[in-house]
Amino acid sequence: MTLCIEDADYSPFILPDAPAQHAGVLPALAMHAAEHTQQTLKLIRHPWKRCIDMVQKGQVDLILAAIWLPERDVWGQYPKHANAPSGPPDRSKRLWTAEYPVFVANNSSLTYDGKAFNATKVGLAGPPGYVVTKRLAAMGLLYAQPLMPATGLRLVALERLDGYAVERHIGTHLLYQQNLHSKVRTLSPVFQRDDWYVVFSYPFAEQHPEQVAAFYAALEQARERFGQALLERHLNQAKRQYSATTTPR
Repeated sequence: MTLCIEDADYSPFILPDAPAQHAGVLPALAMHAAEHTQQTLKLIRHPWKRCIDMVQKGQVDLILAAIWLPERDVWGQYPKHANAPSGPPDRSKRLWTAEYPVFVANNSSLTYDGKAFNATKVGLAGPPGYVVTKRLAAMGLLYAQPLMPATGLRLVALERLDGYAVERHIGTHLLYQQNLHSKVRTLSPVFQRDDWYVVFSYPFAEQHPEQVAAFYAALEQARERFGQALLERHLNQAKRQYSATTTPR
């Protein structure tokens, strides 16, 4: 099976320039599921929108990690309940549950009450193509230019962007990586909380339904058995790395 993941540094979930078995928490969970069902995964990396396009065209067999929206059923097979194929996915077969706070500068006056933000100056941003970013656009708050997370968070720290919405651990990692963690904080409450899924192409799912079902069942077990331990291992590795780079010599 060919798995497409985003070509980006989304540590600890997706690590750049690493072989599949060391490519982060999410590819590792997929690898566990594949191995448990005697399947193999070939990992390829592309921009997220291209991964979606390739799975829609059947050029790859599966992608991760995708939030579900009804319109996304058009291009990929999510794990559904047998009696509700047009409804929401079966949450027990999710890959992960993620929180997306909005990161702001420490002295920012921006607030969020769970429904709306107070007055913004230049706008907010999120990863291009992501559901959280489309939500900001629908609210009329999206910054004029698309911004990848590292750039967006740097602009937040420089007070040139009102806020950036990204998964909590990914945002924290990028801030430490750029030595900006002391200049940025997160707003409460969390802006968005969503499940991430592995999504199969329709041609593969239709040709190998038993294989797909076995994969999702094994993925559920892998997440429950190894997910938290994988996350903590990657976070601890990152902490050691941060300590090594910030310790005076």
